[in-house]
Amino acid sequence: MTVKAKIGVLVMALLEDDYNRTGHMRPAATAAARDIADRLARFGDVVHAGLVEEESHAAAAARLFNAEDVDIIVAMELAYTKGIVPARCLIDTTAPVLVWNAQKIARLGEDDGFDVVMLNSGMAGMPELTAVLTRTGRDYTMITSRLDDPEGLRRVEATIKAAAIRRRLRTARVALVGHPFEGMTDLMFDGLSLRQDVGPVVWPLEPEKIAVRFGEIPQAEVDATVAGERAKYTVEMEPALFERSVRMALALESVVKEHGFDAFTAFDQVWLTDPRVGRHPPRQRPGRYPQRRLADRRCRRAAHQHRGRRQPDTRLPDHARAGSPPGRGLQPRGRRDGARPCQAIPGASDPEIRATLRGGGS
Repeated sequence: MTVKAKIGVLVMALLEDDYNRTGHMRPAATAAARDIADRLARFGDVVHAGLVEEESHAAAAARLFNAEDVDIIVAMELAYTKGIVPARCLIDTTAPVLVWNAQKIARLGEDDGFDVVMLNSGMAGMPELTAVLTRTGRDYTMITSRLDDPEGLRRVEATIKAAAIRRRLRTARVALVGHPFEGMTDLMFDGLSLRQDVGPVVWPLEPEKIAVRFGEIPQAEVDATVAGERAKYTVEMEPALFERSVRMALALESVVKEHGFDAFTAFDQVWLTDPRVGRHPPRQRPGRYPQRRLADRRCRRAAHQHRGRRQPDTRLPDHARAGSPPGRGLQPRGRRDGARPCQAIPGASDPEIRATLRGGGS
């Protein structure tokens, strides 16, 4: 989705005070401010505050930018401006700031008069403007160039695009299916911190909705998508598996669009054992895996007891201690007498551990 930025344009110049008498330059400065706004219009929708000369103008600009909810404020000075003027606007707003230190001409000539100086001397106010931003803890980007410099314009455009992406992230809804793998800290995140610091809200999406939609996708739509993909790409997959993958993609797309999500992510282990969507694990012989797991657990208990780390809740049952027939005390259900359930466990062949298993150890 293409996001168009909304750009607040703050062009300033000090023309008239007790020490400056260049009010006659106001029409030319106003036209120059308009020209700058027009140049920025190629990068987004411009909210132009007009020529800002005084604090009252800056306060009005802040109200305008807030009302329009601009994505970025591009601050420029045609001529030196007292720092309190931009401070009035920038302190009262929260949008990112781009300080564009730009002018039309490369340098002032020996014969240039005030009509040129008053439209091309904004660099004199840059230290004061940036000091206001730094002292108030406001993040900003600064670009120095001429107004028509291609590289400078490219950097201005990139900064404005970044501000537009920031806006999009602030309103994004991301669907999350499933849950992190247990114990994996690299998959753990704080949804509220993500919302505060980055912008998107993560919204849980029940895997059941996807599984149901998987079965509702018309076969004709699946066939058409399969044919289209095979026409564009070389598909090295089993036909049945590729068809299921396509059906899954169509189901995901359908549900995401239906609920108005901007993005989608999944811990897709939730579908692996769902016969409607995923695949089944390899079949186990009845009772075999649970027996092995039980045997392993009992071997570990015996090893801990042998090492002197026996805990009250992990003691071997009485029938597994002294007095039980050899080889019977710890037999998992379904095993023959004399079977050795711990043979595959490292260290289980240790004579002392085996003695413990048979009830002969302490």
